Amino acid sequence: MISPPYTYSRYFRNDRAVGVEYVGDMITNADADQTVRSVRASKLVVVSAGAFGSPGILERSGIGAKNILEKNGVKQVVDLPGVGENFQGDNISESKFTWILW
Repeated sequence: MISPPYTYSRYFRNDRAVGVEYVGDMITNADADQTVRSVRASKLVVVSAGAFGSPGILERSGIGAKNILEKNGVKQVVDLPGVGENFQGDNISESKFTWILW
């Protein structure tokens, strides 16, 4: 498992995901190491980065709408126009506490 703060992309062999490439995320850490690192999966590649992160990983990997991928210089692997298009959640999580003062 690779945890944040990294930027991810899957890599393919014969149109099959076989691993993940990642670099340090300069948005969260301006001094992040920009060395591209690769991890190869022995059985399965799972994309699990939440409602905001997963679509970006898929699109950087070439999975998504052709016009968006071409505009950003990404070679399309799978034409899947709905990637990242129908998010219907709340991007702000708020915890509510009730304080009882005795």
